[in-house]
Amino acid sequence: MQTYKAEKNADLVFTFPEDLFFEEMDRQGIPLPVGMSLVDIVIECNDVVYLVEIKDPSHTRGCQKDREKFVERMKGDQYISEELVPKARDSYTFLHLMERYENRKIVFVFLVGLDFWAHEFQKGILVNYRDRLFERILCETAVPWQRQYVSNCLVLTVESWNSTFPNWAVARIGHTDSTT
Repeated sequence: MQTYKAEKNADLVFTFPEDLFFEEMDRQGIPLPVGMSLVDIVIECNDVVYLVEIKDPSHTRGCQKDREKFVERMKGDQYISEELVPKARDSYTFLHLMERYENRKIVFVFLVGLDFWAHEFQKGILVNYRDRLFERILCETAVPWQRQYVSNCLVLTVESWNSTFPNWAVARIGHTDSTT
């Protein structure tokens, strides 16, 4: 087994099988093209490449006020347009320009740690988030992209990640203190 710890403001660790290829894209200290914003990790699995962006407002160093701000940003389309879609587009562009994964399906995955919210509230926030995100990935201007560069997208919590990808477990390290 191989592991990956989400470094930036996350308390999540992934466990992958030895034969699975994944790559950390947004590494500290590695120069990126100016103006590009890349996803956290890319996972290669058969004919599918997963672009995975990780946000974990439930991390132990966060406070309740920051968590509430994050959820408020998610309720509108600003977070989708300003944070997530550029990461999908820029990561795809980077991989395309590096001539990688040319003939594979690309799936954008947004993994969000919402452990501080009860399950029913998580579902309420995320019920149409995936649809709004995918719609915006496909059409950022008045006219949809002529090339559908992402074939699908997923919006997952830690719990739903583990049920969607049972062989790629993610676990929380530490505990969440939602009273800070």
